This record gives sequence, structure tokens and C-alpha cells, in this order.
Amino acid sequence: MERGRAERLYIRLESLMNRESPFNPFLHLGAIGILLLWVILFSGIYLFIFYEISLEGAYSSVEYVTNRQWWLGGIMRSLHRYASDGLVLVTLLHAFRVFILKRYYFWRAFVWVTGVATLWLIWISGIFGYLMVWDTKAQLIAFLSARLLESLPVLGIPVGLNFAVERLLSDQFFYIVLFIHFSSIVVITLLLALHLDRISLPEITPPRPILWGVLLVLLGMAIARPAVSDAMADLKRLPVDITLDVFYMFVYPLFNHLSEAMIWALLVGLTALVAAVPWLGRGRRDEPARVVETLCVGCELCMKDCPYTAIQMKEKEGLVVAEITDKRCAACGICMGACEYSAVELGTLREEAIYERIEALCDGLKEETEAPRVMVFACRWGVEAERLLGDKKGVALLSLECIGMVQSRMVDVVLHKGVDGLVFAGCREGDCAYRRGNTYFTQRLEGIRPPVIKPGGPAGKRIRTLWFSAEEKEAFLEEFGAFMEGLEKEEEKGEPV
Repeated sequence: MERGRAERLYIRLESLMNRESPFNPFLHLGAIGILLLWVILFSGIYLFIFYEISLEGAYSSVEYVTNRQWWLGGIMRSLHRYASDGLVLVTLLHAFRVFILKRYYFWRAFVWVTGVATLWLIWISGIFGYLMVWDTKAQLIAFLSARLLESLPVLGIPVGLNFAVERLLSDQFFYIVLFIHFSSIVVITLLLALHLDRISLPEITPPRPILWGVLLVLLGMAIARPAVSDAMADLKRLPVDITLDVFYMFVYPLFNHLSEAMIWALLVGLTALVAAVPWLGRGRRDEPARVVETLCVGCELCMKDCPYTAIQMKEKEGLVVAEITDKRCAACGICMGACEYSAVELGTLREEAIYERIEALCDGLKEETEAPRVMVFACRWGVEAERLLGDKKGVALLSLECIGMVQSRMVDVVLHKGVDGLVFAGCREGDCAYRRGNTYFTQRLEGIRPPVIKPGGPAGKRIRTLWFSAEEKEAFLEEFGAFMEGLEKEEEKGEPV
């Protein structure tokens, strides 16, 4: 799998993080974002209890909960603020990771587009959250936002007058702000539901060490640097000495350099460009998997293992069989690994052809005079095993789309051919290119997920799983070399391996 320089650099940086800690937060950015949403929701509910929806009371009620209740209300406000900033940051990092690893094409396009829409709704919700405080920062946001809205030819209403003449601003404004702020959270939740709809078993809670780490960081920031208001908004004066939140107020400095029309053009154009990324520069899509209905027994294992909910069960002529939605199919082959009845074919790749190739590779190993002789099944997205082991004596390698497509019978064929060792090489655990391929395979090998792979007898010593990223070549070769040495020692002892 050819990778660009930027992708390789990013994978190398992640490899360093994986080496330092078993809990790499970059592998759980989506789940961290959902955690931050919960923090925002619960802290927001608490703050709303004390909020006064009026021109006179909005600012004073926020100040009351911030200063008079600093031991709880003040911390809640700070948690609300920093979790909101963190949500934007985590969402941007998540999008960047998906982009740099090219995980947005074809079946992932819908997920990408809903993610872009969700990011904009997060920004809108945050802007209206700032307006609720009604300090000079909110005054500036209201005035400049009004200028943007007035520039739209379809509106035709001088919105800015409400923030230029104090008597024109009423309590109704705060009811509208509150409604939009709260309703945007509902829309964000709905968008997230759509975002996760085509992902089976999505991770919505990060591992406990990351969960508690995020909460402790937020609490530490809330105590060390509490969120406070600027001076109360005064429509008789222009707001000065405003502190900007770069995560939510990035648009407003543009007013110093661009007209309202140019700002709209920039925002709309940039959004359209980012949303169109899945359709830019993509190559030919692999053919989707298909079900041989005459062989399908309706066991549902392929449906449960499909990473993108592309498989559903349907009734046909009194029988229940699997049906694949082509647009959602990633052609990863995990469904093939879940089927014991040869009822799934991966595009033009037939199961018989795979077994013929495995047998041919094993027969080629028999001609090797030196032992040990090892068969390697390698995922093409993980460490570049084909390039690293291609010229190594005593090694035969079969490249697969995903290690999750390995079937129990494939293992049996290799072991019965008298091969000394069997290696499965795939993506790093927790970062499978198809989400759970190596996890499902490991569970089958351990006998806790059907269809179970049972090597039997002393064969367990002959099998090794190696999960490494594309930039962990040295670690992979070291582990592979140690496995080969172990096989050699066992053979010298004259013991079966």
C-alpha cells in the first residue's frame, strides 16, 4: 500500500505515542468528543437553573453563578467553557486524522459529510452560548453577526439596529438565543446519530484511563484558570479590549480585512470544498462482496461482523439469507472470515482461488532446504510485511485486504501442509483500517468468537500474531526474528513445534 510523505510522518508520530503509552488518545478522538458533549450537557443544565432570561438579568445571573458559587457554579461554568473548546479541538483533530489516513472515500463519504455538518452546528451552538452571557464579547459577536446576516440579499432586515439602539433590544432576544443554543444541541445529537448510523458497534466511551484523564485535565483548567466574563455589554459604547476565543470567534477578526460578501464566500467555499473531499481525486472502487444465496444458512455472523452495517438479513422463499448493500460495502472481506459455508465472495476474488494460492505457497516452502519455514498472512494496510519479508528465505507471504478475512480452514490447510510456523500480521490493535478486523480475528483464535479457529495440540506454538503500524518496521522485524529463532530452537531440541 503506497502512502504519501504526510501520511507516513503522521503514522510515525502515532507510533511514538503508541510506544510510550498503551492508551493513545488519537485512537479514541470520536469517543473523547462524545465524552465532552456529556460534560457540556450536564454543566449546561446546572448553569441554566440559575440563568435569568432577560436583558437586565442575563449578565448578573451569570456573574452570580460564577462568583458567588465559585466552589460549584464557577467550576461548572469553566467546565462548560473548556469542554466546548475541547470539543472543537477534538473534532478538528479527528477530521485531520481521517483526512491524513485517507479514511473518507466511498462508503465513508456519508460519515465525512455528516461530520462536517456537525462541526458547523457545534460552532453555531457555541456562538449563541457566548451571546447568553451578554458581556462586551457577546456584544461584539452580536453586532458583527448582524452585519453578516444583513449582507444576505434574501434577508432584507436591518438586524444590526437591535444592537445599535438600546431601547430596541428586548428580553425576546434572549429567549431566541436560548432556544437556538438548546435546539442546536438536539440537532447535533441527531447528526451524530446519522454520523454513527453506518458504523457497527461505534466506540462512544473512551477507555477509562483516557476518560478520567480528560476529566482531570478539564477540572484542573477550571480551577487554575476559571472562565470569567468581560464587562457587561453597553450598547452606548463600542466594545474594546475583547478577549477572543480562537475556537469560536475565528471569523470575526476577518472583518478587519474582508467585506461581509467576501467572508461569506470564504466560509461557503471552504465548507463546500471540505465536504467534497471524498469525491476529489479518488480512484477506482473495489468491487463489493456478494452473497451466494444457495450456500447461505442465515447464521447472521457476517452481519454481526460487518464494520459498516452493509449486511442485513432478508427472507427469500421461506429462508433467511444475507443481503449486502453495495454502497456501504468496504470490500474488506471480514464477512468472508465470518462465514464457514463459502457463502461470501469478495468481488472477483473467489474463495477457491485463495485456497489454491495458499496451497501453492505452502508447496513452495516444502522445497526450501533450510528450516524453519513460515507462512505469513499479512494485511496490506498494516506494516509493509510484503516489502520487508519478500526476499527472506523460508518465508511465504499472502497479502490480504484485512486480516479479519482469514478463515479457520485457511489455518488448517497451512498447518496440515507441514509448515513450521504461521504468522498473522496486521494493523496495530485499536487502529484497524476496517475498525475491528484484527480484533475479531484474535477473538476467533482465542476461541471466544465464532467461527472459532482451533489450531489444536502443540500448534499454538507455531502461530504468532504481530500487530504493527506501517512505520513500526524495526519492531515488526524484531518480533518476527524472535519467532523464527524460537522455531529453530524447538526444532534443534527435536520437539514438535
